[in-house]
Amino acid sequence: MNRKILFLIIIIIALIILGLVLFFVIGKGDVSQTPIISRFFPASEEREAASISEKEKEEEERIIATGERKEEKLIQLSDKPVISAAFSSSTNKVRYLEKINGHLYEIESNGKNKNRISNVTILNIFEVRWSKEADKTVLRFEKDGKIKNFAASFAGTSTEGAFLNDNLKSIAASPEENKIAYLEKTGERGAIFIADFNGQNKKQIFSVPLSDWALFWQDKDNLSLLAPPSAFSKGFLYSLNIKNKNLEKLLEGNGLNVLWSKNGKDLLISENTGNTIQNKVILNNKEYGLSSKTLPEKCVWSAKESGIVFCAVPLNFPFANYPDDWYQGKISFKDVVFKINYLTGENNIIDGEISDLDFDAINLFLSSDEKYLFFINKKDSMIWSMKIK
Repeated sequence: MNRKILFLIIIIIALIILGLVLFFVIGKGDVSQTPIISRFFPASEEREAASISEKEKEEEERIIATGERKEEKLIQLSDKPVISAAFSSSTNKVRYLEKINGHLYEIESNGKNKNRISNVTILNIFEVRWSKEADKTVLRFEKDGKIKNFAASFAGTSTEGAFLNDNLKSIAASPEENKIAYLEKTGERGAIFIADFNGQNKKQIFSVPLSDWALFWQDKDNLSLLAPPSAFSKGFLYSLNIKNKNLEKLLEGNGLNVLWSKNGKDLLISENTGNTIQNKVILNNKEYGLSSKTLPEKCVWSAKESGIVFCAVPLNFPFANYPDDWYQGKISFKDVVFKINYLTGENNIIDGEISDLDFDAINLFLSSDEKYLFFINKKDSMIWSMKIK
């Protein structure tokens, strides 16, 4: 073999090698990004991937079998719209009423073990008042163009109840006893009564001019009367002592709305201040301003920690007639949930992931140990559970 032929063979081999390199770099991607095992022994990588996949499958099966999966922080508890919900400390579960039919369900805080407690169908429910243990309710619903008030008691899977008078304007449930207070329209006045949850042992304690007041059970011995909150009128808040019948004016302001703490001492307030909202807390005649803007319907007081209130706080607060425009659905919010200490001014986000979702939270309440916070999304009426860190 002469030198010319040998040189030609070397050139051909070099071209073949160069072609293979270009094929792997251009056709198969950057060689530097390909694992070494893959470049030389692709069959070995396939076996390795299969082995990893098998290990992942075994780990998944082990987690399911042992229940070691990490608990979700935000859990949807209902699969249908809910009209109202409450926490039962006696069963340590959440109870909620479906909006479409009034059926009562019970479910654990983590979304497990859902059971239907009552299948009594009541349509067009628009307001619910729960007893302390959530084993009784007063349901307000519309039927044949009239407002009906039904006091229901749930025992096991059975439901018993009695109808209250049709002309009730407002109802409040006692935080300590199985009693209700209600405002009944009598002519142009309103009569305030105390009764058992089934309407028995009815006793009138006061009479007020006009009947358009919202009742709140402030504490064991006191009721509160609040004028309907509106940006277009001045609101008033009164306290009524159940025993001595003393009526005292506490506050007034445009768009005034309030939320009493569990002990009836701390008072969260929202007022309309020129197309926006201002919040403060009053305790022992001392005022504490809040840096966060929200509405009392989006808050719940802690029963375990002094000075703590949990609130769904809108990320944006557009100019509007508050709270009217929000009540009427002209505007809605996107919330993040804060744990607010009004004594120190400290605001802590419970779970930042909620800001990635579309929640306008209402009907907030806590589990007895305050490890879970629950709320209903005003936009679709689904109920959610949030694990508190």
